[in-house]
Amino acid sequence: DFTPPFTTYRNEKTRIINFKDFNYSCEFPVLLAAIEDNIDHIEKAFLEYNTKLNRDLIEKVFNQVPFLTNTPNEVRDLIANYPESVIYNKDNQ
Repeated sequence: DFTPPFTTYRNEKTRIINFKDFNYSCEFPVLLAAIEDNIDHIEKAFLEYNTKLNRDLIEKVFNQVPFLTNTPNEVRDLIANYPESVIYNKDNQ
């Protein structure tokens, strides 16, 4: 089943993500979404990944989660830039 239900801390309404609508081919871009937002059809909220969007999302989350608020900017930057360090190896598909 590619439709797992989920809730978030700030939105306890049960929602689903319909993963069967996504293209998992390595030819397509990586996507991200702020699932905390109050969106009924979360699939429509996914955007093409880029480092700035990732950093903005990390900043938003880390500033709202009490045990993460004191995380230094250097660590936030490392986390935000981590996906850039992952190398796609087409030969290992």
